[in-house]
Amino acid sequence: GGSIYIEPFTKRAINPLLKAFGKNPKNLIKTGLSFGGEPVALGDGAVKIRAFPKIPITLVVWGEDEEFSASGNILFDRSAGTILHTENYALLASLVVYALAKESAK
Repeated sequence: GGSIYIEPFTKRAINPLLKAFGKNPKNLIKTGLSFGGEPVALGDGAVKIRAFPKIPITLVVWGEDEEFSASGNILFDRSAGTILHTENYALLASLVVYALAKESAK
């Protein structure tokens, strides 16, 4: 299973996603579109990006407000386990998030 990867995945991908887009989830959609992504009807802002032709990654953010901190998730489709090893998805997600964050900061 992938349970041993949850902490590194959270530190390398989820937390940077929230840092970049937690205050403005709609900016995730705008930035994702510039990477060829498509909006997804999840959270306050979500986008699906094909990191590779057969590997879609869906990034979801629920923005922070006066009551709650921002939260988010990164989702892979059910074919993910047949394409790459679990540890590769942690790295792949972080690379996608960092590229989006860098583009968003321009």
